[in-house]
Amino acid sequence: MATRRSPFYEGSVMENLLNSVINEQPVFPEGLSADLQELLQELLEKNPDKRLGTTGNIRQHQFFRAIDWRALESRKIPPPFLPRAITPANVSAVCNEPPSFLEEMGCINATGSTTVIQDLSFLSPNWEV
Repeated sequence: MATRRSPFYEGSVMENLLNSVINEQPVFPEGLSADLQELLQELLEKNPDKRLGTTGNIRQHQFFRAIDWRALESRKIPPPFLPRAITPANVSAVCNEPPSFLEEMGCINATGSTTVIQDLSFLSPNWEV
């Protein structure tokens, strides 16, 4: 999201992407601040026991040093942008059916079959607030 590009393989072969995510170090474009690059590297750490969010409070990372978290939580800081209001006209262009968060989608590999990556989760069981 920070660069609008994946730091891993960007081709159309899913197996190559999975291999890149699992085995290769992320590649970032030039021009990122040192703090942002460090943040992304720590968030994309392959070892979940060493990944930022598991090993420390993400709010304390240098990238976020300018944020007053108490003011943000109490809504005293204005948002950096306001999204367009959702109306029946513009919501239908985005989505014609409600999203389902209950389905396990998996990945489509080069043969066209769907595979599920075992033990891949968006939330570490060791994560603490």
